[in-house]
Amino acid sequence: MKSLFMKYIVFLIIALVTLFAGCISPKQPTAKPTAINLDSLNNLLKETDLDFSDLSVKEGFNKAFIAYAAGNATLLRRNHMPVVGRDSLYVNINSEPDSTYTLTWQPLFADIAASGDLGYTYGRFLLKEKRSGEEAEGTYCTIWKRQGDGSWKYVLDTGNSGLKPAK
Repeated sequence: MKSLFMKYIVFLIIALVTLFAGCISPKQPTAKPTAINLDSLNNLLKETDLDFSDLSVKEGFNKAFIAYAAGNATLLRRNHMPVVGRDSLYVNINSEPDSTYTLTWQPLFADIAASGDLGYTYGRFLLKEKRSGEEAEGTYCTIWKRQGDGSWKYVLDTGNSGLKPAK
């Protein structure tokens, strides 16, 4: 009887070990995070800035600055308080017609944070009056944030007019 009891205990222990061993999943290899290709994102940011400029030429400053604005975008303009938020931007920008001039710009430099979600561009702009042909040049800086869908929207834009040729 003692040997039968021992056989029963051994059988029970083996059954329990087998049962619990099946519940333990082997350690799964953890997925390596994808490396952020900063060069690719940098080029994409420059292209976005150029597309932004192209939209300004084709459909006007107002439409372009609304289309590329993040929800919390801030616009710094000469002789104005900062315009903060897309809704305020919409009201402020559309209070002035943009049909009498064309604004275009060219990024000279772009850089992306190591995280890949924030970047900036700077470059030169040209503001041209449609009737008189008068031109004003300047520099600008735009800070961009990558959106959930992978697109870039600006969170801050500012510029300085009065660019003088380098000596």
